[in-house]
Amino acid sequence: MDKLIQQLEQIEKSAVSMIDQANLQKQQLAKEYDEKKTAYEREVDAKTEEALQVLSGRLAKKREQDIKKLHVNTQKALVALNTEYRDHGRELASQILQRVLAN
Repeated sequence: MDKLIQQLEQIEKSAVSMIDQANLQKQQLAKEYDEKKTAYEREVDAKTEEALQVLSGRLAKKREQDIKKLHVNTQKALVALNTEYRDHGRELASQILQRVLAN
């Protein structure tokens, strides 16, 4: 009977030891998971930031190109208006005056 009790106690000690070891392993796995998760999040954040910087640079370049194009087009329009006024200013003024006087 004592031998049976000793064997049961030994089995219980072994079971407790296995549970303790499983809990320890569980904690280690949880720690590894958290570390990997944190590293992955940092990597994703870094890649996202890099992509945002690239896109921001492209947008800034596009904006500058659009502003230059708008400036060129505005200058062309001003030159055309000045030329029109220079060449036909008196005629335009007469037409305006006649319209004003007609009303």
